[in-house]
Amino acid sequence: MIYKIGFKFKPTFDSNIDFFEVRGIDEKRDMVLTIVHPKSGFTFNDEIERVYYESAFITGDYKAIK
Repeated sequence: MIYKIGFKFKPTFDSNIDFFEVRGIDEKRDMVLTIVHPKSGFTFNDEIERVYYESAFITGDYKAIK
């Protein structure tokens, strides 16, 4: 999985989120730290459980932005 800071990905399902950007990893809590870029409004920081992050790419819920 890609955890590099600055890696961008987006949901493939209907969402108010335009895309996410990885801002880091919290190894202790096993979380992927992100910056959320909504389709409208302001960006905000969030976090995704690493297991969900990895699963979402496998199931196709998330895809990388090239």
